[in-house]
Amino acid sequence: MSKYESFDGPSLPRLLALDDAADQIGVPRAAFRQAAEQHGFIIKIGRKPLINSADIERLIRKCQARKRSPPPQICPPSSLVHQGHGQSRHLNGPHKPQRS
Repeated sequence: MSKYESFDGPSLPRLLALDDAADQIGVPRAAFRQAAEQHGFIIKIGRKPLINSADIERLIRKCQARKRSPPPQICPPSSLVHQGHGQSRHLNGPHKPQRS
């Protein structure tokens, strides 16, 4: 096959330079490069880091912020028992009173 003939096999991936891909989706280049490295999407051929255009959507999904549940309370107010003289005691163990 000469270099001017078309390849009739399976479709080849379209590789984009990382900076070009970041520009196309409107994100900072450094952040895009870091995310692509972290999730293993970088293809190195020569010196230029590349990404498969089909992987860009997968990378975006991996980077989507997930809803976080609220942080657990270490000592909920209901676990305190009033002992008088302005002090409270934890039901889960001793608690040092705060100094004024």
